Amino acid sequence: MAAAPALAQKPAPEDLDPRRAQYRDRALAACVAELGGAEGISAEASESTCGCAAGRFMPRWPTGALPPLESGRPPSAMLSDIVGCAGDSDAALAAAVAQRLAQRAVASAQSVIPVPPDKPRATPEPARAPSFDPGAWLEDLSLPGWLSDSGLPIWVLVPMGLLVLLFLRGLFRRSEDKDLLGPPRGSGPPRRP
Repeated sequence: MAAAPALAQKPAPEDLDPRRAQYRDRALAACVAELGGAEGISAEASESTCGCAAGRFMPRWPTGALPPLESGRPPSAMLSDIVGCAGDSDAALAAAVAQRLAQRAVASAQSVIPVPPDKPRATPEPARAPSFDPGAWLEDLSLPGWLSDSGLPIWVLVPMGLLVLLFLRGLFRRSEDKDLLGPPRGSGPPRRP
């Protein structure tokens, strides 16, 4: 934790205006404080990782649109840069950094949603096996939207449906009288008397 104030006092690069330099220093201090004291993360590794992350993060944001620093923590938009810079140097460091950031995120998420002490936490009910219910299946049957929205009563729709079925049956029914695929009846060989 002692490295955070020392890091904030380092001179900023010349290309940053004073507001950006101050923001960069505060973000670096918050990042080093966030990673400080975690297993597998040395002070030098946290400083180099945070410096790299700030170097990646700052050019993407204009001065007026920099995300706010939330209670001494690095901006959430910078977290991916922190893990990325740690991964560039060492995979074990990246794992330690990601674990540290995840622990902090879980701790802060639990404090955001308090559970009233008088109510016990509700446990979810175990999932039941679906049962077959024919009544529910019949309730789900319905006419298509264009037909049910027509406004015609069911006693008109049923006879109309039967007429359509009879018409289609008549069109596709085959009979000897309508059979046009075979030769005509009188077109056989001539009969002898």
